[in-house]
Amino acid sequence: MELRGFGEQITHSTLASLPDVTRTGIIRSAGRAFDTAGLTPADMDVLSLYGARGSPLDELSRLAGFPGKLGVGGAQVWDSYRRGEIASIRDYCEADCANTYLLYLRYQLLRGAFTKDQYGKETGILKTYLQNLGKPHWREFLQLWNEA
Repeated sequence: MELRGFGEQITHSTLASLPDVTRTGIIRSAGRAFDTAGLTPADMDVLSLYGARGSPLDELSRLAGFPGKLGVGGAQVWDSYRRGEIASIRDYCEADCANTYLLYLRYQLLRGAFTKDQYGKETGILKTYLQNLGKPHWREFLQLWNEA
């Protein structure tokens, strides 16, 4: 195994002092690690996160070059529901599903279950499907995906 980059970002001294438990410094630290190594997220074949909690979907998605969370976050769902903003909750959940599926596809590529061509075909099918839906949150999702 070869370590080609490393990055670290301290955003809090304890979990209780973390301003938002859904956001940590991994995006900034990963950016530094990629820069140091001269790589991009597409070059990554293994990601290890060590800590007291699981791997956040938003951060893993963005590290892998996918859009990540859109709009409302998990911490705001209850308040959004109480305000009757069901559509924004649905959009948030749908985007989470798409990010999870994209991470699944990437995992299949990394473990050798997909060739690069198969991976490209599957991600292309998803892009086409989302484009055909034409909904505003999917347009935003696709724009972020294309910019990553």
